[in-house]
Amino acid sequence: MNHQITLEELGLIPKQETKQGKEFTELPKQYASPCGGCICNHCANSVECWDNCTGEMEAPCFTCDECVHYGVPGRSQKRTECRNYKITNKYAEYLRKRIRTVKKQ
Repeated sequence: MNHQITLEELGLIPKQETKQGKEFTELPKQYASPCGGCICNHCANSVECWDNCTGEMEAPCFTCDECVHYGVPGRSQKRTECRNYKITNKYAEYLRKRIRTVKKQ
């Protein structure tokens, strides 16, 4: 072995799949923060919201205060669904910009 070991060889990052024909599997997203991927990051009701959403809150939500990823011993509260979820205007505009039209060929 005459080269530097890569993160793929150590097993820390999954090996990227190559495009073969029309089949291409997307790798799972890897976040720098343990809270990445949690819907609370873009919820207007969350008191720990990352977006600038002043005035959009209907009822405060303190779910992040009990989460182990937030620095408190306990259990993981990472959410993908929530009945109190309300998307922030800033994040909704971001998602609208990512929408692309598909042209029929």
